[in-house]
Amino acid sequence: MLQLIGDNFTTLFSYTGARILFALYVPAFVFLLCREKDRGKRYLFVYMPGVLLAVVLLLPLRTVYERLLRETDTYYRLFWLVPFAMTVCYAAVTALEKYRYAMFAVTAAAIMLGGSFVYNDAIITRAENRFHLSQVMLDVTNAIMEH
Repeated sequence: MLQLIGDNFTTLFSYTGARILFALYVPAFVFLLCREKDRGKRYLFVYMPGVLLAVVLLLPLRTVYERLLRETDTYYRLFWLVPFAMTVCYAAVTALEKYRYAMFAVTAAAIMLGGSFVYNDAIITRAENRFHLSQVMLDVTNAIMEH
């Protein structure tokens, strides 16, 4: 039983990547739960994501999913149903309306701390020339142009 609970939370934390999104989701959820008065927005940004998250974290659903579909590695795909980013963004915009400067600083810090330097990725490389093309491509083009 404890193993399954641990598996669910491991799956949740694996899905959320650097965990900054989930760390932002919890205070956004609490903020909107206390602050949002419009019923439609409350259902969309508070109740629906909360219920979906609770349903996905329930143990019987995982057991049924793994037994019927025999897919233990794809259970994390159910977390795509939970609109983490949408709730966080709406809470940030709502808070920005009232606490403009403080929330701007908090949001900017969260974006900077939650991101990563794009050049750390192996696929992305710095531009080698003014055309932002690899030198091999330029050499081939120059060879074609000379003939």
